[in-house]
Formats: sequence, structure tokens, C-alpha cells
Amino acid sequence: MQRMLARLRTLRLGGDFGLLPWLGEADLLALSARLDVEPDFSQRPAWQGEPAETGALARQLGHPVLAREVGQYGATAAARLLARLLELAQLPEQLRQPRAVGIRCTSPRPGSGIAAVETARGTLLHQVTLAGDHVAHYRIVAPTEWNFHPRGAFVRGLLGCPAKSETEARGAAGLLAHALDPCVAYEVSVARA
Repeated sequence: MQRMLARLRTLRLGGDFGLLPWLGEADLLALSARLDVEPDFSQRPAWQGEPAETGALARQLGHPVLAREVGQYGATAAARLLARLLELAQLPEQLRQPRAVGIRCTSPRPGSGIAAVETARGTLLHQVTLAGDHVAHYRIVAPTEWNFHPRGAFVRGLLGCPAKSETEARGAAGLLAHALDPCVAYEVSVARA
């Protein structure tokens, strides 16, 4: 494990930028308001005006082992792998005493609601507005939209990453994509500048 983490650190994938915090009721209300008035917010979400990464790294950053890793090496692919391993280590206890701690919801007004649930990939948002007995408006903000935002963790994580060949660049991009865990199939293409 130590050799794998050491190898992942050398790739210099990742970077230090905003992580999506645990969203409380006030945060959900603010995001619901943005979903109401910004048509493209669900495709390009932002937290406090900036793209934010969600997932195991954001959730586990308070763990001493991960805090030490990030403090020493930054938010690298190694840190993301370590965060996932920490979550896996916590699963047996969660299975012995299941509870719905990762689900939050609130209603900004009658007939409207927003919910956040923690998934393996990160925070997933659902917002619904009813018109009588029918759904009038429904929006989803998946972890993929946070992490693969055009100025988000994936793009910024690749900036400055040295690659000696197209194969190496493609491999680095694939590794970071897997570390961020998209929910859709993807293809890496390399364009020469």
C-alpha cells in the first residue's frame, strides 16, 4: 500500500481547491434558490462562487490520517484513494448499526423540497416542485457535475501535470477520473497545443 501511495503522489494529480462541505439546512435552502433562478446551475454547480469537489476526500478530510496526507502532499490521487480506503474501513461498523446520517432535506416553501444524500461518489441533490398532484419542476445535481465542472477538480487536477507522452497523459487523466468516480462512461482524448 505504501508503494502505491508513493507512486500516486509522484503523479502530481490533484490540487488544493475547494471541497464541498457538509450541507446543512441553510445551505440546502441557498442551493434550492439557485436551482430556481439559474437554469444551468445543475450542470455547472458552484459553492460560494467556485467549483467544489465532493466525495470521500471532502467527507474524510477531518480524519487525522487523511489530514496529515493532504497537509504533506496536497489533494493528490493518493489522498483520494486513502479517503476511499478510510470510508471502506468504516463500512463494517455502519452495517452493524445502520442509520440514515447522510440524508438531509428541507422545504423552502409549500409544494417544494430539496434533499441531499451522501453517495460513494459524493453529495447528490434532488429538488422538486409540485403543481397540485403533479411534478412541475425536477432537478438533480449529481457528484459528477461538481467534480467534472469545466473549472473543477478534474480539469484543475490535470493542470501542470507533466506527461512525457500521449499515453502517459491519457493514463493520468484516466487515473484522476477514476479517483473522482464519474457516474457515466467517459473517453479521454488528448489534443496537442
